[in-house]
Amino acid sequence: MAHRIIYHPQAEAELDKLYADIAVEAGNQIAGNFVDGVITFIESLETFPERGTVRESVIRGLRIIGYGRSVGVAFCVQDHEVFVLGIFARGRPERGARSAHDSERRARRPEPPPSRPPGHSPSPDYATVSCRTGRRGGCI
Repeated sequence: MAHRIIYHPQAEAELDKLYADIAVEAGNQIAGNFVDGVITFIESLETFPERGTVRESVIRGLRIIGYGRSVGVAFCVQDHEVFVLGIFARGRPERGARSAHDSERRARRPEPPPSRPPGHSPSPDYATVSCRTGRRGGCI
């Protein structure tokens, strides 16, 4: 049975940021193609979600899987749903570690694409995802 893919709002924001970062450096076409590839890869989790590296020490049920050599996807599986919690690009500075160059790039960053691809479902609030079973900080 196919699993339903649900994106956390932060994961959606990270996809938009990934698109914008690539678009600044390589153009909208390349950025769109790359992000579409990441989304297609994530959507493939609906048929076989129990893959990737299990990182139980961080969050119960957390799995990490890589797309190519440049993007990591954090997700967990619960019943027939896959919760995409984050998309992490390699080479990005840690949150909060911003430079003057980053500020300049943000100022000239193009807008993210206006719509999501077909089949993209809206995300529930993270509290709904993590507290579904009454536990905090985990998916299952």
